[in-house]
Amino acid sequence: MHRPADRYLRHDRIFSTYRSQGGMSGYAHVGGELFNVRRGLALDVPLGAVDFVEVLQDGILATELWYDFLNLGFALTPTAGFDFPCPSAPGGERNYVHVGEAFSVNAWYVQLRANRTFVTNGPMLEFTVNGNGIGSKIELLPGDEIEVVASASKPLIDSN
Repeated sequence: MHRPADRYLRHDRIFSTYRSQGGMSGYAHVGGELFNVRRGLALDVPLGAVDFVEVLQDGILATELWYDFLNLGFALTPTAGFDFPCPSAPGGERNYVHVGEAFSVNAWYVQLRANRTFVTNGPMLEFTVNGNGIGSKIELLPGDEIEVVASASKPLIDSN
């Protein structure tokens, strides 16, 4: 916890401290729009202070604010979370990160920063668009064809 009194409510400055130590910064409770999250994101995203937003919580997928910022050109990583013992059970909402063949905590964070992640409270998803995996930037021109290959499998954890 890092809450210096001289920078209280200046999340951009506090988040920069996290980043200087190799951390990431973001907002939780985006779906419920609790704690003035809409106002905070409006200030902090354009300042480049926000890496991720929690778009899935308590069984609710809320993408409106996330899509608003994506449409403005800000690449925010989607994440998921739960507030135990609130409505959902631990592991009910998850974000998966594609790390490749060799898992390590460092690889997980590197790929999370690269947006190679998705959120779910259901199946495991795998897909490519024109051969590019999750988190890839795909640039298309009007009229370009795309090929989507997708699959879903039963989750390892049953949240029901």
